[in-house]
Amino acid sequence: MAVKHALKVYPDGLQMMQLVRQLESADWLQVPVAKDLVKGDIMALAKEKKVRMGSSKKWTLTEEKAR
Repeated sequence: MAVKHALKVYPDGLQMMQLVRQLESADWLQVPVAKDLVKGDIMALAKEKKVRMGSSKKWTLTEEKAR
């Protein structure tokens, strides 16, 4: 859920490390943040077709889920 929220805030997308840094700086997030954990979340969301990676290696929400 935190990954999807961060991607909603940045509709142009975030690269993996940008996403990790955004989540690390989120005061409201009470779970551990590590690149491998975020990558696992992104891969799960990609499998469900809720996110995609663009040509600039930025992850974005799919059009259906961005609304």
